[in-house]
Order: sequence, then C-alpha cells, then structure tokens
Amino acid sequence: MKKIERIVLNALRRQLEIFKQLAKKLEEEQKNKQTDLPAIQKEMEKQLETLREERIRQYEAYAEGMTDQECYLKVKKELNQKIDKIQEKYERLLTITTEDGELMKEIQVVKQEAEQAEVFDKMTRHIAETFIDEVIIYDAEKIEIRFLFDDLIAEMTEKIEREKKEDVAV
Repeated sequence: MKKIERIVLNALRRQLEIFKQLAKKLEEEQKNKQTDLPAIQKEMEKQLETLREERIRQYEAYAEGMTDQECYLKVKKELNQKIDKIQEKYERLLTITTEDGELMKEIQVVKQEAEQAEVFDKMTRHIAETFIDEVIIYDAEKIEIRFLFDDLIAEMTEKIEREKKEDVAV
C-alpha cells in the first residue's frame, strides 16, 4: 500500500508540475492580452461608430436627393456588411475574454490547492480527495491514475495551441 501511495504521490507531483508550467504560460499570455484588449475594444467601437455615422450621412444624402436610390442602397449594404463583420469580431472578443476569465479562475483554484499540497511528504486523504479521481491497479507493473484536473490540463493545452495558431495566422 505504501508503494502505491508513493507512486501516486510522485505521479501527482509530475502532473502538478506540468499544470504549473501550463498555468505560467497562460498567465503570461493573459497579461499580454489584457494590455492590448482595451485598446482593441476601443478601436472596434470607434470603427462601429464611424460606420454608423457614415450610414446616416448616406441616408441624409439620399433623402436630400444628392444620391439616387440604387447608389444609396449599394453603399448602405456595404456599410451594413462592414458593421456586421466588426460587430461579430467584437462579440467574439467579448466571448473569448469571458471564457479566458473562467479558465483563469479554475486555474487559480487548482494552483492554490497545489501550493498547499506541496508541503506534504506523503499521500494524505485530503490530497487524494482534492486531486485524485481514480486509481486503477491492473497488476504490479501497471497503474492508471486519473486526476480531477486532467480536463483542465487538456483545456489549457488546447488554449495554448489555439493561441499559437492565431499568432501564426496574424
């Protein structure tokens, strides 16, 4: 039993180390984003306002007879498409920001629990209940350990990969 506890504790420490590395990387990316986000949001809001004002000007020009209906409708359609495109990007940015915030909250919770668990030299019931979902012993050579935060690690890894793809695409 002690041998299994030692194996599980060592596996937990390795998994927590991976978690901490991923968390650090995401936190750095989050800091960089946070400085850019307000400026990006302001710029998008400014673009939306400018396009809406232009749409009003185009209507006024049409109403005053300075532009014919066909020209007005064409320009209005183009402006509406631009507005919709920017609005969609803006909403996507807000959604991503919200999702990032939720992910970072989950990361902080596990991170705090991990810091508390690091002081223990042996497996305790508290550590097991906090981090271990299941331990399956197949035989003397094969043990499967499922951690409660495995999904979070997968989500963090996925996010880092998405960020890399977005950086390459930009």
